[in-house]
Amino acid sequence: MKVERAPLVLAVGIALAASFGEGGRAPLALFVVHGVALLAMLLACLEAIERGGLRIAPQAPPHAAALASAWLILAGASALSASYPLAAALGFWDLTICAGLFVSALLTRLQPDDFDRLSTAVIFATSLQAVIALVRRPAGALAAAATFLNPDHLAAFLNLGLLLSTGRVLDRLERGRPRAGAIWASVVLLQAAAVVSLQSRGGLLGLSAGLLVLGCARLRSWPRRARLIGAAAAGLIVLAGAGLLVERFAGREDPYRYSRLGIWRAACLMIAERPLLGYGPGMFRHEGPRHNFASDVGPFRFEKVFEGGHSALLTMTAEEGVPAVACLIALGASVLRALLRSPTRAGHDSGRTMGAALAGLLAQGLVEDLQERPVLMLIPALLAGFALSVPRLAGPARPGGEGSIDAPAAPAAPVSRTFVKAIAALAAFYLFCVAVALPYAADRDARRARREGRAGLPRMERAARLDPLQPEYRHDLAMAILNSGPLTPERYAQAEDNLLEARRLKPIDGRFPLLLARLEALAGRSLFSDRTAADRAIRLYREAADLSPSDPRPLLELGGYLAEIGRDGEALEAIEKAVRLEPRFVRALILEASLLVRLGRIGEARRAFASLEAVRRLLEAHPSDSGYARDLAADAPAERERLSAELSAAGKGAGSGGPS
Repeated sequence: MKVERAPLVLAVGIALAASFGEGGRAPLALFVVHGVALLAMLLACLEAIERGGLRIAPQAPPHAAALASAWLILAGASALSASYPLAAALGFWDLTICAGLFVSALLTRLQPDDFDRLSTAVIFATSLQAVIALVRRPAGALAAAATFLNPDHLAAFLNLGLLLSTGRVLDRLERGRPRAGAIWASVVLLQAAAVVSLQSRGGLLGLSAGLLVLGCARLRSWPRRARLIGAAAAGLIVLAGAGLLVERFAGREDPYRYSRLGIWRAACLMIAERPLLGYGPGMFRHEGPRHNFASDVGPFRFEKVFEGGHSALLTMTAEEGVPAVACLIALGASVLRALLRSPTRAGHDSGRTMGAALAGLLAQGLVEDLQERPVLMLIPALLAGFALSVPRLAGPARPGGEGSIDAPAAPAAPVSRTFVKAIAALAAFYLFCVAVALPYAADRDARRARREGRAGLPRMERAARLDPLQPEYRHDLAMAILNSGPLTPERYAQAEDNLLEARRLKPIDGRFPLLLARLEALAGRSLFSDRTAADRAIRLYREAADLSPSDPRPLLELGGYLAEIGRDGEALEAIEKAVRLEPRFVRALILEASLLVRLGRIGEARRAFASLEAVRRLLEAHPSDSGYARDLAADAPAERERLSAELSAAGKGAGSGGPS
């Protein structure tokens, strides 16, 4: 491979690798994509050093690199203030890769047809995904989108290829090559069929926006008849998608049709809480559950947990803050403007086609969290950078001019230049090891350890050594230790150390204080004669409940433990709070009635028991479809029968003149 062709080859590799493995999100796909992206960024840096400075293509927006840098700096400041450092670091790394690829494309010397070659690779990838989706479609939209796990995200990716293919059709027709145009039209029809079959509202919005921008940008110079034919074809595609959407909602009720408005309101409240720096890149999925809202859909109020703002704009603003997203919006607007105004020659209008594809993604990003899929961030960044960098979009370069791709390199001492290149290569290698290779190796060991059970404990320990900032490995080690036999002082100490470290690494997670509370309660009962163990357990239970304000399960455990040590009044307060959160929490209702009996409040206990029976009858008609719902619907037959017997005995005692 020639060195000058390396940027294109690496870009094609990223485009193909990121289109598989859950849209580049699976561990192996992410390892490959980030490794190749780092190599591409290193080559761009070495080329810039060889030229004696950073010179972007003259047709690129004048402040593109500055805006991208400002966005990353502000996002980095947000990451430093995050309450969960590892998640924020990973989120910031994803942003760095995306911005780095875009700037690298602007810095790289490209050939006139490099954008066409890269877009051909993208069209190939989207066409392959379209075929897979259509083959799997008889099993349903979710099965059709299995490679991406989400029909909306797959629709966005297919829209990208569809709009690029539509540009190829227009190019061939402008050149007077109708046969070639018909071949590309068949590709458009293939991808359009796959898009509309996914029945995605966001996908239809993005497709409509992209086709509208493409029509306004490219068809104005066409004859009236050709414009009408193009508009009719686009309209038929959109109408087909709209018809399938109507069929989707007419054929069955969508139980979550209105929850998106609630998610948007909650996301706006999160933004209002931390408008300047946000919660940190990648932190929405960890902070969102703490801002959950009650839903009237289904038997349980807080069964559905949102982990994104259902809008890339809202999610990124909540994560990175208003100033960072303002820089990103300015960057996107300047890139879109440059693409749509790029000079062209007959039969070559790739800049405007890419502008339309980018507009479609941005429109869908207003209502979908597209940034969750690396393929929907990295490929558009590469395509936009290539479209702005290829010489034919800029017209003749100014010989010797500042910023020109043909500007002579500034003189530099060979030793100094070599030294700088070595430092850049060393930095890239270090980043690859720390941010890509070691986390991937740790994740691979952890997944194998979970499959092997007890025999995988050494692998899990190695995973924790390879990635010491990952709290889940510490959690799994603690669980493996506790499940390996009776609790001993040694096992207690090992489990406590791992859980304390996990809590330190992720202090916003209520699981770790809850597990520590269980450990203290168990040790206080069976291992140590420690009067302070109960107080530590109660404090940890309360911490877990505070960190999970919409989850009644820690409150149930707190109430159960308080009842066990004889503090019935405090136990009843905790259980009543849990029942207020989830009035159909079966075990909480059982414990509430039991505590009322113990406190002599028989009339209230009977009313609580009657409510319990009504809830049980209701839940029989609503099968549980989530872990949360199964936990809340779980019955305790022995305790319920004992409670029924106690209430019956109390009733007989009251009937014979005893106390009521």
